[in-house]
Amino acid sequence: MLMDEGGYQRCPVLPLVEKRASPGNNIIWSPCVQRFMPIGDPMGGESYDLGRGKLKRVWMVKVPVNDLKRAVDWYTGALGLGLVHDRSADNWVEVGLVDENVRIVLFVPDPREDKRPGTDTGIIFATDSIFEVHRRLVDEGVDFIIKPERQAWGGLMAVFLDPFGNKLGILEESERPS
Repeated sequence: MLMDEGGYQRCPVLPLVEKRASPGNNIIWSPCVQRFMPIGDPMGGESYDLGRGKLKRVWMVKVPVNDLKRAVDWYTGALGLGLVHDRSADNWVEVGLVDENVRIVLFVPDPREDKRPGTDTGIIFATDSIFEVHRRLVDEGVDFIIKPERQAWGGLMAVFLDPFGNKLGILEESERPS
């Protein structure tokens, strides 16, 4: 086992490959690099707060699209999301709910990537009136796969498509105990 001075295990047989980390930023990556905790004081004499290091919230989710301008128009228009950060030149635009910190990144994937529009995003928006949102989106021409239905756990849920075939959901939680 080969170890470098930083405590990484290196595999000299497999080549390093360049991977896209984020728009405009590439990293060199090897599928066999592993990090091991060095023996001794891993913080180099600094104190370490054991209460830190927990996941705090979901920061962003990515949704692949074919046409960034059309996607921004639809997500800000039909869904009413706000424009958070516009990096159109990098094929990357962040939208989100005004009072929330979660961002939805609309991006045009690199043709070499496996991520393509037409995926189940897993994104479900909460609402206080699913029937009003459903009616408004239908009026906007949005296609629903599942119309608002009562779920076994008591809430109402519906599933619809964005213009690129990506699945999104809306949900109204039950006010009654389940």
